[in-house]
Amino acid sequence: MRRKLILIFALSMFIYCIIFNFIFSITLDFFIQQNRFNHLMNDSREIGQLYFNLLDQQISSDEFARTIIERDNLSVINSRILIYNEYRQIILDTKQKAPLQNNMILARNLEKCFNDSKQTSSTFINDANRVEYYYYTVPFIRQGQVKGAIVYHGTYQGYAPAANMIIAIIWVTSFLFCGALSLLYIVLSKRIVSPLLDMNKTTRQIATGDFSVRVQANPTDELKELSDSINYMASQLEDTEDARRRFLENVSHELRSPITVIRSMLQVIIEKKVSPDKQVYYTEMIFNEVLRMSQLINDLMDLTHIQSSDFKLEYERVDIAELLRRSIAKFEPIFTEKKIVMRITFDEYFAAYIRGDELRLVQILDNLIKNAANYTPENGDILVESSEDGKWVSVTISNSGEGISPEDLPYIFERFYKANKARNSEGVGLGLAITKQLIILHGGTIEAESTNGVSCFKVTFPVEI
Repeated sequence: MRRKLILIFALSMFIYCIIFNFIFSITLDFFIQQNRFNHLMNDSREIGQLYFNLLDQQISSDEFARTIIERDNLSVINSRILIYNEYRQIILDTKQKAPLQNNMILARNLEKCFNDSKQTSSTFINDANRVEYYYYTVPFIRQGQVKGAIVYHGTYQGYAPAANMIIAIIWVTSFLFCGALSLLYIVLSKRIVSPLLDMNKTTRQIATGDFSVRVQANPTDELKELSDSINYMASQLEDTEDARRRFLENVSHELRSPITVIRSMLQVIIEKKVSPDKQVYYTEMIFNEVLRMSQLINDLMDLTHIQSSDFKLEYERVDIAELLRRSIAKFEPIFTEKKIVMRITFDEYFAAYIRGDELRLVQILDNLIKNAANYTPENGDILVESSEDGKWVSVTISNSGEGISPEDLPYIFERFYKANKARNSEGVGLGLAITKQLIILHGGTIEAESTNGVSCFKVTFPVEI
């Protein structure tokens, strides 16, 4: 039934195009003829005035001829002009070297013009070249007597190409328009059922685990809200699935590496292929890998707990500057071992109070200080700054070293991401992710930047008044 309606609609549009273009062609031809007639009428009046000026000897015959020829060259009419005096003699011919077409028609028009004092118009087709010509004759009348006449002689070829081009453009445009209307009709006819079928198909695909599909809904669709909800659900499921897959891949990778090391070293020890001294060395390496696995498991549990809905912070009024001093003191052995210069811009009397969980704030500061110590080379330096502006307390930790590449910088707070995989094989890539989550829970922000080998982490917390 729908195909039949579409066929009827398309046929109706086709018939409409034919009728419209037929009427338009006739109208355009009439307009061209009328437009030329108006041009000739206006031109003949002006030339008639010049002719009478010539009779009154206000202008010379040379000036008269020059003016007419100049007008003919500049005119859009593009006709041959012949001026006759009252004795029916040609006194001016703008194209006198060209032969006149069909002198019998010209003589008949002149006879009627001089005898009846009426303008005449005739068209004819030359049998030799099949070109349509015209004669348009206007008498110059003064005091009821014909004192002369002007004859316009030419063809319609100057107008034909433009007219044909316009008609062709209209034909093409009208058919394109009708085709577009037909397509629009097809689209509109499908809009009633297609969205529901699409939603049904999409939800079935989502149910099978394909979360990449989306409902293609028109912005003006009455079912737009429902389709947006389905697409939002699919997007959330896709993000969850991607996060789960990346999480499993990262955990598998982080566990596979230490397990592979432990298995290979235990195999060497069991088979007694190394000396007792080497066995002790391998045992220490196994112990380090076990510690790394333990750190990974603890961090995973910690991050999962932080991101859960039942995680709660134990808020109290805390001096963040004092916690920062304690964290720095914890890592003094590492600073001493690596000969790192520690610079602190605030004194021992500076205090900045915020509202937060002291244990979690210590975890944040420890992670940032430890991260700076790990990435600072021997004889490098670390700068720790803290300030308060009445609304926010800021803590900035900068360290020298290789810096963080612009490619790594946007991802350093993601889980399992390691900005320098070659240098840091001890971490598991969860420290900064945990740190950021804790800072957000405290209503704060954290930013990272790296310039000329200096990495800088800036943390802000709301001031506790």
